[in-house]
Amino acid sequence: MVRRAILSVLTVGLALGLANSAQASLKEFSTGTGSSQADLLFQFSDGAAYEFHVSYDSGISTGADLLDAVGNAFASSASGPVTVTLTHIIDPTYGYDLQQVTIVDNGVTHQDGIAGSSGGWDGSNYWAYWNRDTASSPWGYASTGASFRTIANGNGDAWYYSDGSTLPIPEPASLALLGLSGLVLVGRRSRRP
Repeated sequence: MVRRAILSVLTVGLALGLANSAQASLKEFSTGTGSSQADLLFQFSDGAAYEFHVSYDSGISTGADLLDAVGNAFASSASGPVTVTLTHIIDPTYGYDLQQVTIVDNGVTHQDGIAGSSGGWDGSNYWAYWNRDTASSPWGYASTGASFRTIANGNGDAWYYSDGSTLPIPEPASLALLGLSGLVLVGRRSRRP
């Protein structure tokens, strides 16, 4: 009985530790004014992730507008400790083609992508585009380019430098499932003779 309790506490601690480590590299910033808000997440291959909460009343109707709002608000060090540089082209078929993202955070540079290549493709990774309807919705791989994505209050867009098969930062629900799975394993193990 004591062994079971100790294993349960260790499993919950492990799940919480994983949740904290998955979220530890996420930094959040806000910009703009207005009654509507949309979120924009950049996740780098080194694990660094930046989420920008953009408030607005008008001027943001597409995913490309959201990118421009963040790029303009954080274009220089005068806007705070973080600067954002986005290298892109407008492709007539796919719309906004993000090639390279550079974020300098208190002197530390995070950069992924290759300027001049479609999606910043480096041979295995590119800037994969993801969307969600609300902060509690799961991420879904974008079915359109950012220029064609209609942004509404509460929407979120994510650009993740990866092979496109991995979701951006785990959702709280995914982390809860991980913890629950650990508890089930502990329960099964403790019932063995």
